[in-house]
Amino acid sequence: MHAPRLTAAATLLLLANAASSVHAQCDPATMFSQSVDLATGDGPYELGAGDVNGDGIPDIVSINAITNDLGVFLGIGDGAFAPVSFYAAGAQAFDVSLGDIDNDGDIDAVIADITNDAVGILTNDGSGAFSIGASLPITGGSPTHLKLIDSNNDGELDIVANAAAGSFINVFVGAGDGTFAPAAAYAVGTSSQLAAYGDVNNDGHIDIATPNTGSDNLSLLLNNGDGTFASQITIPSEDGPVGVAFGDLDSDGNLDLVESINGTMKQRVRFGAGDGTFSTSVDYDVTEVPGDNTLADLDNDGDLDIITVFLSGTSQVATLINDGAGNFSGPFFFDAGTGPIALLARDINNDFAIDLVTANVFGDSVSLLINKCGPFLSIISQPQSVVATAFGPAEQMTVSAPLADTYQWYLNGTPLADDTRFTGTTSDTLTINPDLNTEGTYRVEVANAAGTILSQNAVMAVINTCPADQNADGLLTPADFSAWVGNYNAGCD
Repeated sequence: MHAPRLTAAATLLLLANAASSVHAQCDPATMFSQSVDLATGDGPYELGAGDVNGDGIPDIVSINAITNDLGVFLGIGDGAFAPVSFYAAGAQAFDVSLGDIDNDGDIDAVIADITNDAVGILTNDGSGAFSIGASLPITGGSPTHLKLIDSNNDGELDIVANAAAGSFINVFVGAGDGTFAPAAAYAVGTSSQLAAYGDVNNDGHIDIATPNTGSDNLSLLLNNGDGTFASQITIPSEDGPVGVAFGDLDSDGNLDLVESINGTMKQRVRFGAGDGTFSTSVDYDVTEVPGDNTLADLDNDGDLDIITVFLSGTSQVATLINDGAGNFSGPFFFDAGTGPIALLARDINNDFAIDLVTANVFGDSVSLLINKCGPFLSIISQPQSVVATAFGPAEQMTVSAPLADTYQWYLNGTPLADDTRFTGTTSDTLTINPDLNTEGTYRVEVANAAGTILSQNAVMAVINTCPADQNADGLLTPADFSAWVGNYNAGCD
């Protein structure tokens, strides 16, 4: 008798061995290359990034507050960009956010129109060219910041905009066709600035936090679950908080909060409890007056680092590097253009390393700071478990690791070589001719100059059958019997 085999019902185990990307060994003090500056319009105040012309290459936009236009830099690959094209914004605007608001497959733009106390819509024709659309009035005055989010989980983008003069947050619920309901206004502190968006109480809905420069506090608006928000919860701060960002800094599954504090030149870290409350803060001195801040994994070690620009006129970007437990070293400084006021952290050259982009309000330029720690190796699509039939059709397992140079597949921890059962054992696609000896746990090792990583596990379960008509021609012949004997000896019943 043969040992019992896995049945189909027991097959699709996907073992929880999630693969991670290769950890880089980077010097945080020399992480970024010398900046490359791209000329744009006058007074670039904020940035957006996305594929605005649908060619699969990241593009950058800047909203230019003096020339009242949108500057569009179309990516041409490897971190290079075509010269800027300008599109009228129709008004002085201090912020821009990108997203497909009308579900036509093209990324549109919304702007914070401080001239008309409104949100302006710029529609994309699909080529990355924008035209002025509707204007949406806000409650309060002086919208300086805005963001496209899905506030009510209906799959459509909504607009959240501050009203710095009126101490409100305005929420416009999107219909998915480029139109929006009138704004619902929620009171926050005085002179609200760059807001943060994330699920701070783990209920599956996006909440909002604003730093309020005029009242020296933060306002937290918890989402009721339907895109409306509860009354603000006030979190005391000090000396003009101007920026705030959400992210899980200590890998406990809860969002933490980092604020830029103007007067005391700090980045302040508050650890989230997962219920919408935050612990006592820890401060990090950045030696200059900080402004916009954001979080990103700069050194590819699996945790979020802090990046900030400054309001004090220095032409630098500063980083604080996370040790994985929410403790930070630095700051480390990198030169940008003149007067960086806003920043993005994005991979702009497709090497899986996070680069930095700044809007330089006094230099009328956009700076690109390329991360020198890349290219990083990352698996973006894992092999999947399958159910096969013994001596039946071939099955395949595939991995996608765009920067991999070599591959090696394993079965139950043993490296495979091409033979009658396996082909593609050193490629991204493994083809398996199933028999009872191909059942088990598969992984693939991918490698490049940055290092080596293993995929997650995928299980092949083989249904144990051994039909008399081995060649499925509808006839029982001596050849079928001979094949059956061989397969029986290989393990089929």
